Amino acid sequence: MSVRPPSRSRRTRGGLTDAGAVALAVATAAGAWCSWPVPIGLGLLVAVLALVRRRPVALVVGSALLASGLGARAWAGLVPPPQERFAGQVTLLGDPRSSFGGLRVDVGLDGRRLELQARGPEAAALADRLTGERVEVHGRLGPVPDVVRERLARRHVAGRLTVDEVGAWQAGSPAHRLANGLRRTLTTGAAPLGDDRALFTGMVVGDDRAQPAVVAGDFRAAGLTHLLAVSGQSVTYALCCQA
Repeated sequence: MSVRPPSRSRRTRGGLTDAGAVALAVATAAGAWCSWPVPIGLGLLVAVLALVRRRPVALVVGSALLASGLGARAWAGLVPPPQERFAGQVTLLGDPRSSFGGLRVDVGLDGRRLELQARGPEAAALADRLTGERVEVHGRLGPVPDVVRERLARRHVAGRLTVDEVGAWQAGSPAHRLANGLRRTLTTGAAPLGDDRALFTGMVVGDDRAQPAVVAGDFRAAGLTHLLAVSGQSVTYALCCQA
């Protein structure tokens, strides 16, 4: 007598069915969309207890509560700072990039994410800094313009810091010191590659800031822009070095 194998959608003891997995995803998305100020500790506690006790329904509820609390915290971080002069230290949350004749980079300040903008000598002073490093700056702090508010909100940027003066900098946390030291070593070692240096740094550490505009334009015209991403840098580098 043959025994029919259990259905794949049927859950094991304490596990989730296919429908349960869908419910978990929907509840988490709904919680994040609603973004009620639920205590994060409450949602985390319910989710952990649900995992320990193997209660699928409680796990769905806990995930929704946790996502809602985290969403509320994210939106709270978007409260714009007041319009005022600023002098202090900020932490770079990315690598500075050229933008319309100047430089921009997201920075962290008192739990907020701000877009820093600099031009002229100030931009040159920040150009060599890397993610995680801390920099003393003087400038003007304020909300972002309405025309770009929605676009910057997707990056959780709450305000804008326009820099007038750049001071001393610090290396940041031990992890950032190690990572940035390795990056600078690789970049310096790749100097003999000349124009292919940007392809090398993109392949190894994902830094494509020095990618020539003409190269990016050629790839875009050929429909091969995806090769300029980190996942395709190795292919790009190999082909260009052999050309």
